[in-house]
Amino acid sequence: MEASLLSLPALNENDTVTGLVSDLVQQVNVNRIYLFPPEEQGADSYYFILIIEDAAKRFTSRIKAVLARLGETYPHCSISFYRLHTLQQLTKEGNPFFLNYCRKENLVYYHHRYEEGWLFKPLDLSQFMAKARGNFDLQYSRITAFRQGAAFYLEHENYAQAAFMLHQTLEQCFLTAEYFLVGDTFSGH
Repeated sequence: MEASLLSLPALNENDTVTGLVSDLVQQVNVNRIYLFPPEEQGADSYYFILIIEDAAKRFTSRIKAVLARLGETYPHCSISFYRLHTLQQLTKEGNPFFLNYCRKENLVYYHHRYEEGWLFKPLDLSQFMAKARGNFDLQYSRITAFRQGAAFYLEHENYAQAAFMLHQTLEQCFLTAEYFLVGDTFSGH
């Protein structure tokens, strides 16, 4: 199977990016590499998303070590990696992160034959929209309840409880945005 390095867009550091991609594919079993130049993401470094072949979890530490070394060699680049199976499973479940970011226009390297339909599992949009609507309705009811609680405590001049309720209102707004942007939410605080 033939690997392909696509022509890179006109970048300020084309040699650096080409060198990093070359080093990556020699040291990690990469299926695809997506590139986001600094101006596209409002940052000061290049951001790469690697889609690696499914590998045993015992290789994760080795992959992280390789990426850490490359991060020292290429300080203006940051890299995230995902297993192919993970990407396909999450998109099948309706997580839009990869659908939004792993687009053909951001692809700079692929191994094997490139087929757009192969990467992502088919998605039932009606099921996805029903899940999104259910998440939104649940979050909206929580936001409304906390906001009403804050108003109640303000009326009774219990400012500590009102502040807590406003804090919870904002937290629920962030959770709603997380569900909207990535289809899921982080379970920590």
